[in-house]
Amino acid sequence: RIQSIALYYSPRCPHSQKVLSYLNTTDLSIPLKDVTKSSVAKEELRENGGHLIVPCLIVNGAPIYNDHAIIEWISDHHDQLPKK
Repeated sequence: RIQSIALYYSPRCPHSQKVLSYLNTTDLSIPLKDVTKSSVAKEELRENGGHLIVPCLIVNGAPIYNDHAIIEWISDHHDQLPKK
């Protein structure tokens, strides 16, 4: 069961843009955290993810890095995720 989920990203990162573009094709509502605008989001990413690398999808406290892995995970769990 998914209790918490958030996508940490940077608008200037092409890998983040790839994940955001994919999300725009879905009916999902995943909280987005821009690490370039929010020092809180940046610190959350460092604490929960262990690295300051974007994009990073954190699900129930577990980080998923790499745009391909994130898109695959979202696709595989689509029916369990919050909708718009």
